[in-house]
Amino acid sequence: MGGLDLRVRKCEDHLKKRLLSSILKDKNIDVTTTSLKARLHSKKVLIVLDDVNHRSILEILAREPNWFGPQSRIIITTRDKHLLDAYGVKAVYEVQKLQDEKAIELFNHYAFRNDCPSGDVIKLIDHVIAYAQGLPLALEVLEMGKEIVCQTFPDEPGKRSRLCMQQDICYVLENPMGTKKVEVIGLDLSGIKEIRFTTAAFAKMTKLRLLRIDDTQMQCEVHIPHDFKFHFDELRCLVWYHYPLKLLPSDFECIGQLVSLEDLILSGCSKLEKFPDISQHMPYLRKLYLDGTAITEPPSSIGYATELVKLDLKNCRKLRSLPSSIGKLTLLETFLFLAAWILENVKSLRALPVLPSSLRHINARNCKSLEDAGAYGQLLSLGTLILQGCSKLEKFLDISQHMPCLWKLCLDETAITELPSSIGYATELVRLGLKNCRKLQSLPSSIGKLTLLETLSLSGCSDLGKCEVNSGNLDALPRTLDQLCSLRRAYGQLLSLGTLILQGCSRLEKFSDISQHMPCLWKLCLDGTAITELPSSIGYATELVRLGLKNCRKLRSLPSSIGKLTLLETLSLSGCSDLGKCEVNSGNLDALPRTLDQL
Repeated sequence: MGGLDLRVRKCEDHLKKRLLSSILKDKNIDVTTTSLKARLHSKKVLIVLDDVNHRSILEILAREPNWFGPQSRIIITTRDKHLLDAYGVKAVYEVQKLQDEKAIELFNHYAFRNDCPSGDVIKLIDHVIAYAQGLPLALEVLEMGKEIVCQTFPDEPGKRSRLCMQQDICYVLENPMGTKKVEVIGLDLSGIKEIRFTTAAFAKMTKLRLLRIDDTQMQCEVHIPHDFKFHFDELRCLVWYHYPLKLLPSDFECIGQLVSLEDLILSGCSKLEKFPDISQHMPYLRKLYLDGTAITEPPSSIGYATELVKLDLKNCRKLRSLPSSIGKLTLLETFLFLAAWILENVKSLRALPVLPSSLRHINARNCKSLEDAGAYGQLLSLGTLILQGCSKLEKFLDISQHMPCLWKLCLDETAITELPSSIGYATELVRLGLKNCRKLQSLPSSIGKLTLLETLSLSGCSDLGKCEVNSGNLDALPRTLDQLCSLRRAYGQLLSLGTLILQGCSRLEKFSDISQHMPCLWKLCLDGTAITELPSSIGYATELVRLGLKNCRKLRSLPSSIGKLTLLETLSLSGCSDLGKCEVNSGNLDALPRTLDQL
């Protein structure tokens, strides 16, 4: 419809008049007249309404399917199938979406003229495919912008706004031909043996906003003079994957000069040993990715990056300490939805400093030297805390006040011996991971206050297996659990329990009675336990679909009540050597449910 915005109500009469005037060959048509239907009824028309997003558009431009003459066709494209149903469309054709493999092939054909893009481009393709949702036209349109830019100044790439073809970029840098029109450079160094970055090459690119360099293969010899100068006052995003040198150029030592910088990504720069001081306030810096670098400590001047939203330091294997100035990043709360602290696989870090109060996510997974994880009670916006694999962490500190956002706490494979009773302040906790905490000896009764808890993982807690977990504590467990691993008694009160896995609890000799109907329990795994029998109350688990008793070598009998499990599909009894020796009478066998498809 000529690019007109059909969503603007004041244009509706104008659009209607244009369409009907074209059909009836009458420029002075009155769109409000009641005689329109009679005049249109004799007209055979073909009308295509593209990207319709509101029913009113159909009512204005096509009114009813039978408005026009016999053999007329009205073709409507829309993303809202309900519009077609409401309008009474008789034939609906739904565009078939491409499978991911075909979608990638199509996009690569238009975007790269080949089937094998290199480097981190592959990672971006996944996002493109997901965005296009497999629609062929969308995949082609996404490439149109790039094609249009490449067609401008075909012989003078230095005058284009965006440079993304390797050959064009190398030509511009070698001869220096860059101009102030260049705003974006995306260079993949794959296949290039050697490249030089000079001050002259970038001197005229004063409007550069995005500079992305990818050296994933790490086979290109990069030359940057130490006195490299730049004038990137408008640079907003600087990305260099696998920067090959130990230091940034001297001019970058004053990185605070990049006053417009929003994203600084130096991921995988494994030789980079020092991050430069931030000499002044950086009012726009949101993301700083130093993951995989060789830095030992961020500069204390990190506090100048007061707008920082995400700081990524995972896999910085030489990182030894963090400056206290990190606590000055208090404006993170402005961007709570992105606030994150990632320290994964930092093996030499011993302690965490006082952290910004508005952090939403802390990931210190596999920080093997971490002994002091700091205090979390003041982090009232914290949603997830991951300390999995911090094998020297012996104590989880008290939580001093209500934590209204914490929903996931992962302490798997730590050396803690107990949880503090103040865990009850984490009332929003949904997932609590304590798997393979081999020194864990007790659970506080306050765990019963976690009324939203759904997953509690305790498998591999060998000391907890040896101690007596009394029924009082277990009674205090919340009733909303839907996954529970490796506890001993009192399951009947967990009315929302869906799966109960006690596999490998070799000292478990008795499975407790089930005191009432368990409406959600569908999977019970007792493989490898030392139980001698199942309680007759197993019949209360009427929704049970899978029952695992494999390698229960002391199991001697099955109760007749197992016949009440009318939904049971899988019963695993292999390796039950004592059961093989005992006489399983026909009464018991008659009681087995008839829906089993695996026995």
